[in-house]
Amino acid sequence: MSEVISYNKLAELLEDSLCKYDCVWMKLVGKSMLPFLRSGTSIAVRKADIKNIHIGDIIVFKKGDNAIAHRVFKKVNMDGRFFLRAKSDISFLSEPLIDYEELIGKVVAFKRFGREVRIDNLIFRLLGLAAAFSFPFIAKANYSFKCVTNYVIQS
Repeated sequence: MSEVISYNKLAELLEDSLCKYDCVWMKLVGKSMLPFLRSGTSIAVRKADIKNIHIGDIIVFKKGDNAIAHRVFKKVNMDGRFFLRAKSDISFLSEPLIDYEELIGKVVAFKRFGREVRIDNLIFRLLGLAAAFSFPFIAKANYSFKCVTNYVIQS
């Protein structure tokens, strides 16, 4: 379950836009970043160097022609070259290592209820990490409960 940001070639378009502008606003599509970000939420993406990405940041990276938004939970240094390990907030599974060539930028803000919320700070990184590591368990328990309820109702 990846947070796939709409149409083909979006990753290329986003990279080009970030070369011209400091920050680009776009709409998120999908539910893999729940509960923190919902489908339809506007996010602000800013170009970032892989060395300046922190654990807990939400990054946007290339996967084929698509742009994916996931949270960083590990930073790896192999022989002086940095890689990121990221995953959706709703899943236990992580993406393969992401290198600087795949990194497009990081999410620095989102809009909810007409207000802009800045998330490029320690508090939101910690809140996001807490959600990312606890929500898969909550979702799995909720799914298991629904399965048990369906079984009881059908019996």
